[in-house]
Amino acid sequence: METGVDAERFAERYLVIRDNCEGLLSRLNRLARTVKSEEKCPKALKQPEWKKIRATLSRSYPELSDVSRDPKYEMFQKSAGTIVSELRGAYELLVAVTHHCVVHLQTLRAMLAATATWDVSTELVRAAASLFVSYCRLGYLMSMVDERKIVCSLYACAFHCARGSHEPRFTRLAQSLRIFDEPVKAF
Repeated sequence: METGVDAERFAERYLVIRDNCEGLLSRLNRLARTVKSEEKCPKALKQPEWKKIRATLSRSYPELSDVSRDPKYEMFQKSAGTIVSELRGAYELLVAVTHHCVVHLQTLRAMLAATATWDVSTELVRAAASLFVSYCRLGYLMSMVDERKIVCSLYACAFHCARGSHEPRFTRLAQSLRIFDEPVKAF
């Protein structure tokens, strides 16, 4: 049975999550278009000298392999600060999307559990269905950003070169991004 407090709490949470999801969808769409564009793609993703570094990082994903033996590593290391600033927006977006998906899924599960009773409002059912559709859209769009893993790895590697310490969110983010390889299974 749904109480007024639960319905109010769900309604408020639904609006916040839906609005946040729409913003993330817009940002993800822009990222997807940017990395596919020849002229707008971040240089770190297309720099021919770092092709072997990118390949090494891709093969070892979700681990961050040691690329210091690569002949072009010194040039990469010198450019690390630039790479970090160039990829920061994309990396932060990936962190935000994975965090949002966790919160989104928790709320969605709670709403679906609340709709399991026969005495629920149609608004709650409609909101739960809308959240499910938003979650699916976000998952599919994230899966279409093929470069998400290399952005994550390159940023973490450059961060390590520039700051001398590991990027603290990398391991968790790298594991979280794996669910978007097959988005249907994530749903």
